Amino acid sequence: MGLAISYTNENHDSTAYRKLERWLAAKYPQIISPDDLSPESDLGFTDRHTLHEKVINLFIRAARLSPDGEHMDPDVQVGLGVLFYGAEEYDKAVDCFEAALASTECGTTNEPHQAHLLWNRLGATLANSGRSEEAIAAYEKALTLNPNFVRARYNLGVSCINIGVYPQAAQHLLGALSMHRVVEREGMQRVKEVMGDDPANSGIDDGDVERMVGMNQSTNLVETLRRVFGSMGRRDLSEKVESGMDIEQFRGEFDF
Repeated sequence: MGLAISYTNENHDSTAYRKLERWLAAKYPQIISPDDLSPESDLGFTDRHTLHEKVINLFIRAARLSPDGEHMDPDVQVGLGVLFYGAEEYDKAVDCFEAALASTECGTTNEPHQAHLLWNRLGATLANSGRSEEAIAAYEKALTLNPNFVRARYNLGVSCINIGVYPQAAQHLLGALSMHRVVEREGMQRVKEVMGDDPANSGIDDGDVERMVGMNQSTNLVETLRRVFGSMGRRDLSEKVESGMDIEQFRGEFDF
């Protein structure tokens, strides 16, 4: 399921559909046998559409096994939501993600330690359907559950851009950058623990570690922040925005 969501985010639709089909075969073999899975081959537009329709119909069959609101399988609803999202049927996707959140049945996607991901997914779907204010509420719920969720903080900033509240957008983007720096520092420490602190033994020095961890740095945050400052008419601030900048220089202007 996690792979399917990641492939959807990267617009690898046919691969996402295959992952969802395999997830379904593992959990609901009575609906599709592992022996009847689609082959791993390149698909044209028509074949992708056919595969999408096949998998969505299989998930609908799975959903009908436990249609009651309290006891439905939230993971099936998430799979349906991902499929509808990929087809840009955002209202249907919103219904599925909301159903998954409302379900009290235990599922990997709505367990307490995972629920923030589902709230963020709901927020992204609401944002894509033009419901930015509702998206903001969903992102804020995700951040209530996980205050250090960088992606939700970034998405919250983007939704603020969409409704034209640029100072709040800048505040959230700076907050996301601040969180990201913490993640980078933790990542550097973790790499050192794995590789060993002695360069002679590990073959890696601090510069190598920084480059390894830095590869995970999102340039979207920096570029979006520069664009926000431009929309605010603050060229003085936008000129300070660059990769590796000291974000503490913005503390006097924004609370983050």
